Amino acid sequence: MAAPHRPHLVHIVQHLAPGGIEALVLALTATPAHQSTIISLDGSVEALVRQWPRLATVRGQLIALEKPPGLRPGLILKLAWHLRRMKATACFTHGIGPLVYGAAAARLAGVPHRIHVDHDSWSLETSAMRRLYRFGLEAGKPIQVAVTDAISTALRAWTGRAPTVVYNGIDTRRFCPVAGQNERLARRAQLGLPRDAILIGAIGRLEMVKGHDLLIQALTHLPANCHLALAGDGTQRMTLAMVAEELGVTERVHFLGLQDDPAVVLQALDVFCLPSRAEGLPLALLEALACSLPVVATAVGGVPAALPPGAGIVVPSEDPTALAVALQAVHDLPPVAQRRMGGIGRLFVLEHYSLEKTRAAYDRLALGEAV
Repeated sequence: MAAPHRPHLVHIVQHLAPGGIEALVLALTATPAHQSTIISLDGSVEALVRQWPRLATVRGQLIALEKPPGLRPGLILKLAWHLRRMKATACFTHGIGPLVYGAAAARLAGVPHRIHVDHDSWSLETSAMRRLYRFGLEAGKPIQVAVTDAISTALRAWTGRAPTVVYNGIDTRRFCPVAGQNERLARRAQLGLPRDAILIGAIGRLEMVKGHDLLIQALTHLPANCHLALAGDGTQRMTLAMVAEELGVTERVHFLGLQDDPAVVLQALDVFCLPSRAEGLPLALLEALACSLPVVATAVGGVPAALPPGAGIVVPSEDPTALAVALQAVHDLPPVAQRRMGGIGRLFVLEHYSLEKTRAAYDRLALGEAV
């Protein structure tokens, strides 16, 4: 008897570079239950692997289309050819570009299950982007998924459709608390971070939307033994360094660059801070909670719903003073209270945001089943 045909799941992203969406896609494809392929519209496989060495382990599952700037209708035909060739049984698109090109290509190629995942709603705040979004939905006819209830509500108001909600999940075995202070100090030594500082950390692309400039401003209001570790890279790298220099905190701000294993960074920290101006459901927040870190975060997107009472402090966005006050409040807590905060956060993630639950939901969608 012939072996049953394994499902072939394809995820299409705009640019497969380090980020929350891309890390989630990598985690979802790391399973022997089905065949998986990741298609990046932008870049070449060689350039993507060079930028993100972690991709070397899945190089055989990658396709990169080197899309030039601007609208490229011919890309739909190219994508459809790839999807037919690999006999894709389900196609997930992540972001507006992948929706416009990928969902239409999947429909053209006869892919039976097409799913579009919205990771934020702020990218659709302009009428032009909403028109493009509606075009993608009409052309591809995908099932819609949102990663938070707030995103689903916003999209319903704009499109008249309420997407199914599937929360992001993270690997709680990989993202876990350190065994003790010695392990935390070992992580700091590995990253070249100061041994005795109170270490506040943030992980994410160094872009304006992430609000790292606000966090550097907040640092000026905190004691001199408080240092900041920023993991990630982006167009604001030099600007942020200049902000730190102008504010006189250069020696207290540590730029770590892209880190292949963010768990190592989190396990070196005392406090995690998410100072973003806009978000969907940030994986970095969930990863920090899973590592039992106290959290200070801005009240944007799905953040308030993902930060349970007692696990951290939520503050308004665009307010470095509020960030500083909250970080000082966490700093002033006795160690037992900080550990209690961390424990609440980890239990919350284990219950609601495990990778196993997220992967099971995506697998059901890939088979055309309800979640």
